[in-house]
Amino acid sequence: MSATDEDSLRDLRGSPDRFGYEWSTYSDVLPESKGQLQRWLGSTKLESFAGKRVLDVGTGMGRNPYWFVQAGAASVLGIDVDDGSLAAARRNLAPFANVRLEKCSAYDLDPAVHGVFDRVTCIGVLHHLGEPERALRAMWRCVAEGGDLVLWCYAREGNRLLLHVESIIFDQMLPHISNYWTRLDIERLVTPLVGGQAHVEFVQGNSWHVRITKT
Repeated sequence: MSATDEDSLRDLRGSPDRFGYEWSTYSDVLPESKGQLQRWLGSTKLESFAGKRVLDVGTGMGRNPYWFVQAGAASVLGIDVDDGSLAAARRNLAPFANVRLEKCSAYDLDPAVHGVFDRVTCIGVLHHLGEPERALRAMWRCVAEGGDLVLWCYAREGNRLLLHVESIIFDQMLPHISNYWTRLDIERLVTPLVGGQAHVEFVQGNSWHVRITKT
């Protein structure tokens, strides 16, 4: 395979292979991760998951669904494309009868197949996808009327030093794709979601919490 072919495959694939290794190796749900998730969620409090049907896109080893259920979510569907990640998620979420997991790409979500949800979450995943606009459209179709799409993404603001360091580290040590978006970038991404009202919030000094409500 040529270098050009490898780059093309990389763009299509995004970074699931890298995260699959991470989540299958470091697969424990640590108590500290609850606080981290709460910081990422900003003004969308963890308590607001109570009673909701939730779809978690790029569920990894199941850490976020674990806390969604603990907060009282009525049900959670977690999707991921990596088998190692899903195996770890199954172990972590086995105690919860109201959680199911499926191997599925964000691009392939279909409300006729997967259903519609009160809340769709994509935490720390969108910025690693080769086609974020396409993924957003697919996720948005699975949001029920009156529901919302909740995102957490890297910000360009607040990450100047990190971006400099990343530029000199071997590619093998990093995800294939990592987008650091400005507020304008985020607004550009979510504006095409028809019927959506977006709330964009700068959290932790280096990232974006976004909640788009379907009206």
